[in-house]
Amino acid sequence: MKKDPDTQSQAYRIRYKWDAISTIPTNLYGPSDNFHPENECVLPTLMRRFHDAKLSRDKEVVVWGPGSSMREFLHVDDLAYLVSFLLEKYSI
Repeated sequence: MKKDPDTQSQAYRIRYKWDAISTIPTNLYGPSDNFHPENECVLPTLMRRFHDAKLSRDKEVVVWGPGSSMREFLHVDDLAYLVSFLLEKYSI
């Protein structure tokens, strides 16, 4: 499902000679993140847990899951820069 925009962009390039590109942002974080314990996302949860552990001088932080998942995070300002860069400079 996430690759659909890439496939569509490639089709437009081939059929219409249209210089199309798609971006698929990863997990975003930034100033407007939700830090409410009942419905926050993974990065705010981790940030809050590490912050709370530091304040209470805990020796460890409990993180859910088996540890096999890999996640990527991108700050919203970096995404904004990337989109601006691609709009101005990208061409195949």
